[in-house]
Amino acid sequence: QRRVHGKSHVCVQSAKVCSSLIGSAFAKPANSNAAFHKHEWNLTNLCASSTNVLSIFAQSCTSDASGHHASDYQAKSRPSVSGITQPFIKIASIFASEFLSPDPQGLPFVEYLHQGTKVWYSVHKDHWSRLLDVATRGQTNDCPSRSHSNDNQSEENDDSSLLEGESSVRALNKYDLMIPPSVLESCGVPYSRVIQHPGQFMLVSPSSAFATVALDDVTISECCYVADSDWLRFANVPFMESRQDGVPLLFALEQLATNLVLSISDPTDATFIAARFLKNSILEERAIRQELHDSFNLVAMNESQCSLQLPAWSECTCDMCEYPCFFSLIIDEDDETLYCVSHGLAEMERTGNSVGFKLIQQHSNEDLAKIIEKCQV
Repeated sequence: QRRVHGKSHVCVQSAKVCSSLIGSAFAKPANSNAAFHKHEWNLTNLCASSTNVLSIFAQSCTSDASGHHASDYQAKSRPSVSGITQPFIKIASIFASEFLSPDPQGLPFVEYLHQGTKVWYSVHKDHWSRLLDVATRGQTNDCPSRSHSNDNQSEENDDSSLLEGESSVRALNKYDLMIPPSVLESCGVPYSRVIQHPGQFMLVSPSSAFATVALDDVTISECCYVADSDWLRFANVPFMESRQDGVPLLFALEQLATNLVLSISDPTDATFIAARFLKNSILEERAIRQELHDSFNLVAMNESQCSLQLPAWSECTCDMCEYPCFFSLIIDEDDETLYCVSHGLAEMERTGNSVGFKLIQQHSNEDLAKIIEKCQV
């Protein structure tokens, strides 16, 4: 239950389901006679479009740039990701709502409405400071703070300290904002309102904080994320901030960068951007592994050497920051806590104890060296 200006608001039923489980509502590409099966705006095709840098997740990795069979470290980085490798289906009953916030990953997305009617509200980033002022100063009691941030996170990251620049995304995502349009108007916050009908696409920019309300008994839509090389230039900022704030993400940015660097034979703007980021990430990973070895005599091992049954790598996230573990992870076998290497090292330094901690690698030092070589080509 949420509170909106002192009145009870009961959240009704809604769900997101990966289309790989129940099937896309678009024409299936496998059916050559189906209408629009090859159309670019079929979201199943859009996920694999060459103009979408995220399509690298959907491409099969059977050979490297030299034509040789792909090695294990290439194949490891290609799990199925809902909304990325295939669209997801959104099902909502009447009045189901999405809170007013920007996408925490800074990703644009496309949503197609199959059934029902949906109203969209949007506030452009130029007006986020006013929106935050309403949320943090005028409406704090009606906008409960989300609980996904770490309990021990510094209070310095609260409300007024997050009102400027790139931190506006962080501040907006701290709150489950449900502010009536009349309040936005009275507080001088400009907004856009669009009604989406069946058969219409909605393109949502990361420069907008958006909210939706379903207006029919059952509303069914289909959605996928898209991005171009320009998004890669700025992607590190929202991913870093989401990691610091404990906001769950669809994938690790290192995973996308690795796929781009290993899979594309002809260099593009996207691969150059990815290579720069990836090289720095791997150097940081190596430095932490070395610190773990020097300070706690912790040596990277394979998953098979762990006494516990780990989830699939695509499901491994740090229990401290919610960031997907990609190159490696640290597990405390005593309480089965998963850490990214940064938080694992910090926890061992805090307690001065490494008993029960294991460093599990998905990519060995040799794998990382090969990736670094690709970054320098």
